[in-house]
Amino acid sequence: MQRAAFALILCLSLLLGCQQTDSDDAVLLLPSPTVEAPLTPLPTAAPSPTATATPSPTPTATPSPTPAGLIGGKYDVFSYEGTMEGDLSYVSDKLSIRLSTHTDNPYSRSRLVYYVADIYLQDITSFRTAAAKDFLTDSRRPMKTVAAGVNAILAANGDFSCGKKSLLMIRNGNLEQLAFSRNRETCLLYRDGTMAVFTPDTLSEADLDMERIWQAWQFGPYLINEDGTPRTTYTTNANFGQNPRTVLGYYEPGHYCLVVVDGRKSSHSLGLTLPELSQLMVDLGCTQAFNLDGGATSQLYWQGDIFNVPSGNRNQLDILYFVEPEGE
Repeated sequence: MQRAAFALILCLSLLLGCQQTDSDDAVLLLPSPTVEAPLTPLPTAAPSPTATATPSPTPTATPSPTPAGLIGGKYDVFSYEGTMEGDLSYVSDKLSIRLSTHTDNPYSRSRLVYYVADIYLQDITSFRTAAAKDFLTDSRRPMKTVAAGVNAILAANGDFSCGKKSLLMIRNGNLEQLAFSRNRETCLLYRDGTMAVFTPDTLSEADLDMERIWQAWQFGPYLINEDGTPRTTYTTNANFGQNPRTVLGYYEPGHYCLVVVDGRKSSHSLGLTLPELSQLMVDLGCTQAFNLDGGATSQLYWQGDIFNVPSGNRNQLDILYFVEPEGE
């Protein structure tokens, strides 16, 4: 009986304890959060400077020295590794010649053959003249003989002036004869490579500065007007019909051309009139051009032989020609 009463009391005590625990007034004691002291960061070691390699400078090619001379290094037309000779070319460090043959004729239906020698030079002494005997003597010899006698690379006939006392003669920088033609125009080539032309009424002794002039020719006419247009009216006596022609063309100091036109051969080439010749020289890009003697005199010599087809076998009084400069 006592044991049953004790068990009942124990059960009631446990029941009351559970109810008290579930009461709204019960306080659940939770452990207080632990506040952690902030961590002091460890000092960071200063990074050791990384050595940067100094870049090696990119090597700059040493520029080739600009060639001295009339053209300098303006055009890539010279050879600095020895002279190069071909069938139609001669190229050294001071002289460049390229020869071409043309059969086109945009000016008429006639057959036409002409030759163009494109010439660059650094030294004006490469551009020379020679006489069959001397400049004051009317003595004539074959072109091949005269040209070979001065070791010419390229040559053409001149103005056929030797021995004529009425004509101005300045050759290779020397005044051979002082005269003023009334019926021939004048072409002056200066030591600085420039070229100028004059009509008979515009040339005076004041124009003949011998310190500056290298060559003088009297024939003509000149073929290009000051504004670059082809000349169509002429002040001197000239053969206007279709004929063989020889022309000295000028582009700029140190750049020239020789043009030789075959003619008087109906099956080969009839030649050009003066207006056609003027147009041709403009078409070639020349800024000035001077007509030299023509007809059977027109002959082009190249490396030992006559290159064109002359209309006759006329001997020459004088020639203009190209060689390596003096002292080479």
